[in-house]
Amino acid sequence: MDKDAVHPGGDAARPLEALLGLLQPALGRTFGEIRFWGFAVVRPNDRCWRLESLRSEGQILCLGLLDAEPPVTGPATLAQLWIARPVGLTLSSHGLTFERAERLGFDRTEAWPDGDGLHYQLCTTRGTARFEIQGLPALTLQA
Repeated sequence: MDKDAVHPGGDAARPLEALLGLLQPALGRTFGEIRFWGFAVVRPNDRCWRLESLRSEGQILCLGLLDAEPPVTGPATLAQLWIARPVGLTLSSHGLTFERAERLGFDRTEAWPDGDGLHYQLCTTRGTARFEIQGLPALTLQA
């Protein structure tokens, strides 16, 4: 993917099934950074995740991510990153983003925008907090 490819996705014009097709080229790619509205769910260079599977369940897009550095003993576990009502997919050589989503979840962390459209709530194992969106995309996966 040499050029950025932008797709509206997730609305009536592009159902989730279409997004699954658009995301096929990203299968097998490794991402070392996962962000929800700028918040580092996976900090840069902390861990690497390989995109192994794609599926949809109703209005939820599920990305199956496999730890790129499996444990010394036992099999690696497939983790699910889910995006409720994703909109505005951008694919590039550096990663992928979704501009908007109704809710996001990965590894005991969830996030969702407030009704005001200017803030989002973030819930982790440490608690819940409210932050400004600051024009950032809902989801970013970077190589």
